[in-house]
Amino acid sequence: MHHRPEIMLLLFAFLFGTIAGSFCGLVSDRYRPWMSFRRQCRIICSPYSECAVCHHRLRWFELLPVISFLVLRSRCRYCRHPLPPRLLLFEAGGGIAGIIAGLALPDILPWFAAVIFSALLSILADIDRRYLLLPDSLVFTVLCSGLLFAACFPALSLDARIAGICAGYSSLLIINYLYRYWRNTEGIGGGDMKLLAALGAWCGWQALAGIIVVATLLALSTLCCQGRLRVSLQKNTPLPLGFYLAIAGWGWFIVSAAFNYSPVL
Repeated sequence: MHHRPEIMLLLFAFLFGTIAGSFCGLVSDRYRPWMSFRRQCRIICSPYSECAVCHHRLRWFELLPVISFLVLRSRCRYCRHPLPPRLLLFEAGGGIAGIIAGLALPDILPWFAAVIFSALLSILADIDRRYLLLPDSLVFTVLCSGLLFAACFPALSLDARIAGICAGYSSLLIINYLYRYWRNTEGIGGGDMKLLAALGAWCGWQALAGIIVVATLLALSTLCCQGRLRVSLQKNTPLPLGFYLAIAGWGWFIVSAAFNYSPVL
């Protein structure tokens, strides 16, 4: 019986995470690179959610995270067209991230900060995967929130976070200069540099080398599994490095926070 409060807290963490994941899926789905920031903010609230095929407006019970997707058997209730699996990935992924953050960070404020961090990274990762683009507005939000929530994670000093911002941007900038000298073309986008700087604000300068290594291994492993490694290297095919940086940065943050966390007084 004494485990019931912990189970209820984890259930709350999962439900809150699915709601956050559903909102992140909406933001990412409605993002358009050619729209202004003001237009992007406006389009999140309007129009109401609808089926992309038959354009029926969805009712509230069709928007319940995870539950509606499973009850409707991943199809629109009106035209029976299959729903995008990425919606379920956002919702279920958000719930799982909420549980993992709850297990690693038992206090409410650090947990909430971790959920915010997870949500922002999930949006950035999906946008970079689709458009090979990392919007400055979202990247700077990640950076600023890392400094804003610094007091929730006293194990990492503010100096280490500021050094992480500087080292994160400058390290990829130097690598890009070397790559441009070698191949006579750009190798790393400015958005990737800014994202690593933002990750430095959350994880500190000490984590940057590990994040870069893990992200590179993830990217190479994905190309190997798809059989595109040699072709991508020969043709200099652009890769969504921000997608892999977001995954590596989130994993590094959660693991380090779990091992170094001390309750906030």
